[in-house]
Amino acid sequence: MKFLIVFICFNFSSYALEVDSFTHRDKAIVKDDALDEVNKYVNGKIRSAVAEANHADEIFGQSCSEYTIRRKVKKKLVASFKGFFVSAPLQRYIDKGRIGKEYLVKTKKSESIFRYIPLIYKPILNLTPYSPLLKVNDALVGSDKFSHLFNVGYLYYRKLEHGLSIKEIIHYGKNAENIMWGGFFNGIVSNGDLVANFQGMRFYQKLFGKGIDPLTNEDLTGTGVIKCIDGKFKATRDIDMADFVDEGMDEGINCNSYTSKFMRKNIKKAMDQIPMSCPVAVDRCLAMGEKYAAFSKYLIYGECR
Repeated sequence: MKFLIVFICFNFSSYALEVDSFTHRDKAIVKDDALDEVNKYVNGKIRSAVAEANHADEIFGQSCSEYTIRRKVKKKLVASFKGFFVSAPLQRYIDKGRIGKEYLVKTKKSESIFRYIPLIYKPILNLTPYSPLLKVNDALVGSDKFSHLFNVGYLYYRKLEHGLSIKEIIHYGKNAENIMWGGFFNGIVSNGDLVANFQGMRFYQKLFGKGIDPLTNEDLTGTGVIKCIDGKFKATRDIDMADFVDEGMDEGINCNSYTSKFMRKNIKKAMDQIPMSCPVAVDRCLAMGEKYAAFSKYLIYGECR
């Protein structure tokens, strides 16, 4: 087992898996909003996927192949099938500062709220970097949320296509977060991650025009951003990530749960020194509970449902 842990830490040491939404929150709040840059990136990737899909269809004598467009979108927005720990292209773009370093706030391990968690207790938490914090649509989110949105959101979307209900999908996601994605490796169960997963599913539904929007109950059939027109795929409009990024992804609003009393005690010790507690704004957390309504049991911090 210890060799497996060492292997995992070595392989993912370059990927940011968690975010500290508290230590430098005051700095992130006054940063410019990066929504326009995120939109520019995402819509550029969508247009590129459309162009590549049309080119591939021409080569193979096809017209508007759903398989082809899905594969090209996945290539542009989703990490390869090496595991959920692999960063999505947008997260890598942000982490490398290419979105603009002026938008980012980084936290050193020595000053983070996780600094009292010893290496031997949670090695992956200690050996992987933390996501930078940035403001998107007035929400303070870690870059890791975009890997959840695009990677796990795509997995959710495919499960929806295969006939699972929304509640079955998010129940699966909740269990996976508890057992694998967060709880087992880092001792952190992130409700913000779960919201990002859910919103990622909505993103792909709206992109391809599939199913019923679980938040608005709108029938999305035939309303996709990508449509088949005259035998060619076309991005008929820009997609706005403000429809998907909200304070449910902010771990300072939609608080984490921790898998042990030891974790809770030592994180609280660090947060008391800021000083700060979670949620940092109870009213905004309650607003998320209202927004996600029937799904809040699976997505939102317990005291805000």
